[in-house]
Amino acid sequence: MPGYYWYFSRGERELNVGLGYMMYPDKVGSNIRDLNEQIRNRRYPQAEIIKSQGDQIPARLPLASCLNNGFMTAGDAAALANPINGEGHGPAIMSGIKAGKIATKAIEDGDVSEKNLWAYNKFIWSDWGVGFSWGVALVKFWKTQGFDSFNFLLKKGIFQSDDLMLMNQNPEAKISMIRRAVRGWYRPRLLWKLRQTIVLARKFQSHARNYPELENFDVWVEELKILESIEI
Repeated sequence: MPGYYWYFSRGERELNVGLGYMMYPDKVGSNIRDLNEQIRNRRYPQAEIIKSQGDQIPARLPLASCLNNGFMTAGDAAALANPINGEGHGPAIMSGIKAGKIATKAIEDGDVSEKNLWAYNKFIWSDWGVGFSWGVALVKFWKTQGFDSFNFLLKKGIFQSDDLMLMNQNPEAKISMIRRAVRGWYRPRLLWKLRQTIVLARKFQSHARNYPELENFDVWVEELKILESIEI
């Protein structure tokens, strides 16, 4: 943890088996084949491997800009994978549709300049920039405090699985853990780190909602870099 694995049926005699997990610095170099084998052997130790592949998922905020003159990008290439669960199919489909509509109009206008495509960036950041803010802040918490600390918060009910669902479904929702925090009074530093995580998530959201016009983009990016450099 944090991670997940799956068994998807592909007919009566075939399965798609795999896993996804957070690549902490101390996990770099881990043998992913061995991890996959452990998952597979839990239920299907005699299975024959027909095909094996894998890739990295960008668990981060979207690219600061997903376009240039005559160019637009969508899906994983635009870093549109949810940092909390790695889900990227929905963002890929929706961003692709939006990119297609804006590109079509730009071609009809005879103007495919960066400025004329800029509405696409605003769409990306008003949706996934805001939505991924919780995940980016939580990833920072997991990396510095460890998942065992997060698991403690879950067991004590200070942070709840419903909170994660709410963060995904309604990033604008108000999540208050003040009353629950008394359950972990003997770990004040951890509670303070959790509070810092929530505050940082809100700062990311505010910055995403204030996505600039092209003329002010460089200043906005520098402010984003400052937020991204904050450690929990």
